[in-house]
Amino acid sequence: MKVGLYIPGLGESFRQESVVKYATRLKNEMDQNAGDASLTFFTKVETDRYQSDEVCQTTKVSIYSRTGDKDKLEYILYDFQYSGILTETFKNSTIVNKSWLILMTVLRMFPLMVWRLIKPAEHKNYSFRLRLQSLYAFSIFLLIAILGVLLIPSAIGVLVKITQLKEVAAFGDLKIPAWITSLSALILSASACLFALIPQSKSLITSLATEFVCVDYYLRFGERRQILVGRLEQLIEHIAEREKGCKIHFHSYSFGTILSIDALFPYGNDPAGRLKDVEALITIGCPYEFLSNYYPVYFTGRTELLANSLVHWYNIYSNSDALASNFRHGNTEGDAEYSFLKHHVLPSNIYYELTNMSQFNWLDYMTMYSIKAHQHYWDHYPDGSSCLRRLYERMNKDNMIYTKPASKQLDQAGNHQEQPQITFNNE
Repeated sequence: MKVGLYIPGLGESFRQESVVKYATRLKNEMDQNAGDASLTFFTKVETDRYQSDEVCQTTKVSIYSRTGDKDKLEYILYDFQYSGILTETFKNSTIVNKSWLILMTVLRMFPLMVWRLIKPAEHKNYSFRLRLQSLYAFSIFLLIAILGVLLIPSAIGVLVKITQLKEVAAFGDLKIPAWITSLSALILSASACLFALIPQSKSLITSLATEFVCVDYYLRFGERRQILVGRLEQLIEHIAEREKGCKIHFHSYSFGTILSIDALFPYGNDPAGRLKDVEALITIGCPYEFLSNYYPVYFTGRTELLANSLVHWYNIYSNSDALASNFRHGNTEGDAEYSFLKHHVLPSNIYYELTNMSQFNWLDYMTMYSIKAHQHYWDHYPDGSSCLRRLYERMNKDNMIYTKPASKQLDQAGNHQEQPQITFNNE
């Protein structure tokens, strides 16, 4: 039995994404590409727990095919829910404290961002356009952080002016310059407009600050890495115990691809023995080249004990995605040319694009389309088309997932005739 483990990106819960939606998209590809049109597919959802801790909960989605009154289990997907574990240290902080943390993080990285415009890291395929886009995004993060940090001082400044608190004994002869009062009023007005026009802005800023800082601490200091990788290994053990003799596929997206790599190819340690059952790694929007520019030694010195046991590594990327990696010397479509592994284990690239990049202009650049394209591998609705079509085609071809049986029909002589299997070749 083939079992998939879905490792989402950060912020997926904010977008209301889940393993159920992911499994539905995969089920739809099985259904639409089945050789026998009478064959239907459906899913069954269960909730499971792999440790006594309430945090250690996983959702299991089983994909079945049905012919007449007979059901057949075709594929199983579990999910690894790690966001709460990663952000546990910071999630209870106030928005001002979180803004301060993101401000300090951005200020620390800002000089490197500027330097990378002049001198790129080893992977020069991370183009000047994308490096400038990253600097532009960090500048916006910086403004958001400053806005959050100055909210309380600005409120106090306006309050002092309005109520003339300088006459209150507790404030003595407190005097606030007029320009500070004007600036405070401007900040409060901007904040009020932001919260009024974008009702979710507070949650968005809070989520952004928490996850941004936690990811930085994870990458720089390894904070929460031990518990995250440990919980992932426990889930793998749980799956192996429940699904006897199964082969496991990592379906990872965005930051989830980093967790997958850290578990399979750890630094300074050996991978868990049960990880030898992982035969396929799927990385969608893997930020390898982005992180290599700003955390240049993060992927070096990895243990490669599982390099030979990994049968397939599928890497789905989009050239319009500023964070995705194509593992090529240039922002072009084609086969992978390098990886972080010394044993020349290269990913099998799967190119997916939502729109033609040639039509982009400066307005798209200013609105950070290349950053937003990181979310364009599937639609919010699970019934929409997605990158999973190309993934299913490739995995089907490699016999890594459900292979549709050949159907039969009667020829003119009344004999059974095999129907050819329909395949797609869009690579």
